[in-house]
Amino acid sequence: MNSKQKGKRGELEAAKILKDLGIGTPRRAQQYSGVAGSSDLVGVPGLAIEVKRQERASYSHLVEWMHQATNAATDQEKPIVMHRKARSDWVITLKAQDLPEIAQAVLLAMELSSDA
Repeated sequence: MNSKQKGKRGELEAAKILKDLGIGTPRRAQQYSGVAGSSDLVGVPGLAIEVKRQERASYSHLVEWMHQATNAATDQEKPIVMHRKARSDWVITLKAQDLPEIAQAVLLAMELSSDA
């Protein structure tokens, strides 16, 4: 599987997990007029979501990925990185200072999803 296919598959998996948890209406940004520098997933208000599937992720990778998510985030969004390696659980990395606002965004997205 080439890296584009792997990235697409990872984005679809991450979107499904968020949807199954009732967190917004996540979908791939590239499917919906995504542009370079935009988040990998859209549809969860308040979050800029970067998705990575990589077998060997170091701390420097996490810093780089968080930088990508931060650059993609608007003023109304907080960056998070969803990542995993093969046959492992998804993990979410975020900035500690953003936790209260991320928690609020997740709760609001869940509330909006249940109203739909």
